[in-house]
Amino acid sequence: MVPTQLRSNQLFEVASQHTIRYAGDFAPLVIERASGSYIYDASGRAILDFVSGQMCATLGHNHPSIIAAIKVSCRQSIHLFSC
Repeated sequence: MVPTQLRSNQLFEVASQHTIRYAGDFAPLVIERASGSYIYDASGRAILDFVSGQMCATLGHNHPSIIAAIKVSCRQSIHLFSC
């Protein structure tokens, strides 16, 4: 078995043991990175992302301005207060 496929199988096994799914099964792929409007699986295949949260849907993944703002914010403080 190809090492990437072996790792994918191991991740799915761990996910099925330690998570609760309320709607369907996990997609049979492992996303390794994201950029702009695309996510990339372990083989490097680009997949147009229709399902990410609101911020990624409007701004894209890993937008340089957002990354810079997060870095500045994290240097100042990560967490201050919860109600």
